[in-house]
Amino acid sequence: MEQIKDIQELSVEEAISTLESSKEGLSKDEVEKRFSSFGPNEIQEKRITPLYVKLLKQFFNFFAILLWVASGLSFLGEYLAPGEGNINLGIALVVVIFINAFFTFYQEYKAERAAEALKKLLAPTAIVLRNNKEEEISANQVVVGDVIVLKEGDKVPADARLLEQYELKVNNAPLTGESVSLKRSVDPFKGSILEAKNVVFSGTTIVSGSGKAIVFAVGMGTEFGKIAGLTQEIKEDPTPLQKEISYFIKYISLIAILLGVTFFLVGWSLGNTFTANFIFGIGIIVANVPEGLLPTVTLTLSIAAQKMAKKNALIKSLNSVETLGSTTVICTDKTGTLTQNEMTVKKVFVNDQEYDVSGVGYKPEGKLQLDGKDIEEKEIESIIPLLKTSFFCNDSKITFNENKHSIIGDPTEGALLVLAKKIIDT
Repeated sequence: MEQIKDIQELSVEEAISTLESSKEGLSKDEVEKRFSSFGPNEIQEKRITPLYVKLLKQFFNFFAILLWVASGLSFLGEYLAPGEGNINLGIALVVVIFINAFFTFYQEYKAERAAEALKKLLAPTAIVLRNNKEEEISANQVVVGDVIVLKEGDKVPADARLLEQYELKVNNAPLTGESVSLKRSVDPFKGSILEAKNVVFSGTTIVSGSGKAIVFAVGMGTEFGKIAGLTQEIKEDPTPLQKEISYFIKYISLIAILLGVTFFLVGWSLGNTFTANFIFGIGIIVANVPEGLLPTVTLTLSIAAQKMAKKNALIKSLNSVETLGSTTVICTDKTGTLTQNEMTVKKVFVNDQEYDVSGVGYKPEGKLQLDGKDIEEKEIESIIPLLKTSFFCNDSKITFNENKHSIIGDPTEGALLVLAKKIIDT
């Protein structure tokens, strides 16, 4: 059986029949068969380059090779003419190469580790129906044809077509960047699957309600997996900075070699010894090598990367900093894709008074302010009923995981719940 297309256009019965499943779920034998066919429900990575290979690459980029040649010539000069100080220059060049290589490797290693956090967008476990019994399994064990049980706060483990739903709303922000909760339906839908109201996607969250759905795509076959696959297939072209430095190195290397050869020939014509001329030529070549360029560029880009990291912008490659700096226009559709997907109450208007609310995100810490001054609870009796209503007539929940507050439920209700917790003792 192959993963099917346009499942959103089928009725519930047609979808179940096409996937050769049932509302009671799959049998154990059928699950094993399909797992063998489709593999685990997880995002597959391209072959990972070993860390030692990534480190070695830093020692043998074009500019590093130039420094290796310069240091080698310095050591050769020390061998031919001891005591001239060439060995100190050679050692200094090697130190520059090592410092730059380890520093660049460390920066990119940190970025890759941070990028792995994206995997947390996927559900760790899932509740499925098998032989008409609910089972909680690891999400990577979900197969095509499984019937998954969805409830408020769950992350969807795979792309699935809804079989039944009760006031079900989803947050598709991981796929679309839009934080608005979307209502779901079981009715057939004509149009793009990304806009289908009867489909839930891997990595998205159930904001409210409950339901059941039948899985039609897993792993790299999901919409989330397709996006991951596209990012892995991107070919890395040289950045403008890399092109300029490469051109500069070739140009300066040619000049250095020509000068070295020229002075060698001039010295030879003046009757100097071969050794003296050779040492002098080496000195000319090494002197024209800009040893400080590599660490200067690396340090500058690293400082920029650190500043961007503080603003939650992740830089996987230092050269990308310069590319981003060359950007003049960024095209985006609207503000929904640029926000943090955290709804926050900032102002409250009661009895002809406009109050400001401090604090950001879902962290339940803040104050009610009037004209820039904090207002105590006893001074705002008129607003207490509103806050209590926001607290008690609310189905959302505040959670705290990995040093961050988040909400389970509707973002609007979550914002009102946070408001109540900020102001009154709950």
